[in-house]
Amino acid sequence: MQRIFIAMVLCCVCIPVLSRDYNEATDSIPPNPYSIILLEDAPSVDSPSLRLDSFSLNRDSVPIGTFSEGKKKRLARRSVPNPFLENNFIIADTEKTDSSSDFLFLPDDCCDNLRKGYTELRTNPPAANTCVLTNPDVAGIFHIVDSGIPDGGTVIQDDFGQIWQRLFEPSYFKLCWWPEGTVVSQYDTIHSASEAFNLILSTYGAGSTIDLRAPGGPRTYIMDRQVILKPFTTVIGQGDTLRRIDAVLGVVESNVSAGEQYISLSNTSGFLKGQTIMVTRGRSNDDIVIPVKKLGAVTTTTIKVQGPLNENLLVGDTVITAFDMFSNLEGNRLGDIRFEGIIFDGNWRENPYTNAWGANNTVSVLQNPGSRLFIDRCGAFDIPSENFIGTSGRISNCHFKRLAGSIYHVSVIPDTAWNVYIENCWADSICLATSSVTGHSEAAIVTSAIPGNITISNCDFSHGREAVFGDLGGSVEFLSISGCKFRDFKYFIFGGIGEGNRGGEITGNYIENCSRMIWQNSGQGDVKYAIDWTISENEFINTLLDLNGLQSVKITNNVFRYQPSLGGFQNLVTNSYPLYPAMVHFSSMRNLYFSDNNLIGASIPNDTIQHGLLFSSQGNLPNDDLFIWERDVYVMNNTFSNFSKTISTVETSEPKQETPESVREYYNWNISGNSIKMLAASTPNNWGIYAAPGVRVHQNHIIIANDTISGSSYPILAMGIPSTPGNMKEGQIIGSIITNNIIEGIRKVNGNAYSIYIGTPSGLPVDQYLSNVVCLNNLTTLPIFPIENVPNKCQVEGNLLILPKRDLSKRARPSN
Repeated sequence: MQRIFIAMVLCCVCIPVLSRDYNEATDSIPPNPYSIILLEDAPSVDSPSLRLDSFSLNRDSVPIGTFSEGKKKRLARRSVPNPFLENNFIIADTEKTDSSSDFLFLPDDCCDNLRKGYTELRTNPPAANTCVLTNPDVAGIFHIVDSGIPDGGTVIQDDFGQIWQRLFEPSYFKLCWWPEGTVVSQYDTIHSASEAFNLILSTYGAGSTIDLRAPGGPRTYIMDRQVILKPFTTVIGQGDTLRRIDAVLGVVESNVSAGEQYISLSNTSGFLKGQTIMVTRGRSNDDIVIPVKKLGAVTTTTIKVQGPLNENLLVGDTVITAFDMFSNLEGNRLGDIRFEGIIFDGNWRENPYTNAWGANNTVSVLQNPGSRLFIDRCGAFDIPSENFIGTSGRISNCHFKRLAGSIYHVSVIPDTAWNVYIENCWADSICLATSSVTGHSEAAIVTSAIPGNITISNCDFSHGREAVFGDLGGSVEFLSISGCKFRDFKYFIFGGIGEGNRGGEITGNYIENCSRMIWQNSGQGDVKYAIDWTISENEFINTLLDLNGLQSVKITNNVFRYQPSLGGFQNLVTNSYPLYPAMVHFSSMRNLYFSDNNLIGASIPNDTIQHGLLFSSQGNLPNDDLFIWERDVYVMNNTFSNFSKTISTVETSEPKQETPESVREYYNWNISGNSIKMLAASTPNNWGIYAAPGVRVHQNHIIIANDTISGSSYPILAMGIPSTPGNMKEGQIIGSIITNNIIEGIRKVNGNAYSIYIGTPSGLPVDQYLSNVVCLNNLTTLPIFPIENVPNKCQVEGNLLILPKRDLSKRARPSN
């Protein structure tokens, strides 16, 4: 009597099929092929069930079922056997479960074909040509084939010489099909997940998808050696963990000469053939004696490496397991490499012996031009070295914590530059070992060797012992950082940009306690610029901006704030560049627009942040020595408060105008529409605006601070040309131009006080540059210096001095 069954419960997660479109930001995990279907007796239905008598594969590796009625039917590639109470099994198409015609039944005597796992299949194979394994980890349908190479998971050889092959979707593999201890052949056994990965990839090659998901929820898999990536490898999981083994180490017992292969160790326990080792005399990159070498053999007292040693080994040197979890050192083009839903556990606590960046990385495609690395919904924790190293790709929706090195090390082989996207990621405690130990981990996102375009968006990084971004390659083509939050790093950005740079944008970020953003054009010596940069809508808290050698830069609508309640600067500014610390520092800039920014200094004078905006270092001069290199500079509509020296076009510790012959005009400089609230002086020589020759200072509003030091603060210092005999420059170029400014407030001083000081006052490195200054139509509450004997070559006209209204109530009455 034919029995009819109805599927009552379908326990599976239906997730859209994985998209391989590079531009899609949210690729999805493919369906889990294991759909568990529970059946129970039910009344007869109109659609008859078909009894499955045998399986076969056509030339396209599609499973075909032959039924008792003599019909053949194609079975779903993702079909799976499922037991029910009477030991029958069902083949179910996970994409079509709404029709009884999709349920294909094994014959009633199929219980004779059931085996729990590989061991039973080997020792007691069924008489039929099909076999069903029931252990959830290895469950599947196997059938006899004429030939095949046993691999322990998809091809099994029984003890009687027959070859059994699993029915599975081509290029799709479950890692749990190869559990630890699986016998591959009489000569080989699986010791770790790494070996299972390598067996799959070496057997089936390019395009393989390896699924870590297994019955019972997320699992932890042990990695004890490098997995050699093949082109277009995909690894997927759902919270599953890949954990690095506890480091295996031994101490060299006798000296070994270069060229030899055998090393005597105090202990070889734990070392396995096929693993990779390094020899080191410490944990830093500089301490490495022998980089990664593969083990060819292991005995109780010695290990043999593949290939001769290239250095001498000494008694006491440490031999230790070291490997990238996933990489390919053969230089092959790998195409798209994908990891989704994986947790990488670097087990740093048990691998503390070396943090060198050349080994113990998580995933590296450094040697593989034309490769792209895609990491989505993954986590990486306790990584002992660099995390991901790649040419290009996308890291999205990931978490990182406690990394010895970088999150992503962007490096490419010349002429293979691509795009890198880091988006929607969270990270805490990065570059903990520092670059001085790793050898090359200068930032959370660091570049080297000609990187391409880099985009960092909507990320939240905190607590790094190096920079957030470091351009050590020197020519990132275009950098975009937007919508991010960065806190407590040594630097925000550090590095040099070279001739290949085509600009960048830093917009809408919050940067707190990141010391400074240092961006220096490495091509400056050849008068090459990094061009077309935009820095806007950011909030810089306790973070300085330091730019050198950029052209066509727009810095607008930012907030720069010194906030002691957040700890002030993480590091004191001890760098000699610039010599005097500044909230914003520029050197050798051209076509600069600095507008609508708000700069807030320390309410109490602070030696680590004296300047609000400082220009210094003329750089290389063009052929026309009348002008300096910095030209076309606009400082407009900004608000400044609480700086000892607010806007400085002259670096006073090393002035540009050292001798009359060296004076040059600042060409097309405009400082206009700014609002400045001066800080009360605690040391001599403070100012609101220090204008070099040629600088136009127009329509600024300066509020004078109360000051107890005579003559120490100057709202505007107007620098002219030296009046010296024979100075030809005096007749060729102009001094500063001071027009239509408002200067208000009263200073309590013992002696003279001035609103605009023409020349440079005694005490500054440059003294009495008076000629060719234009000072027109300014409104002030203090006089202009010099009050009398203004040089003939200066134009001082139309200025209005407004004396404050006296408080008559406090005047003494005359006695009667």
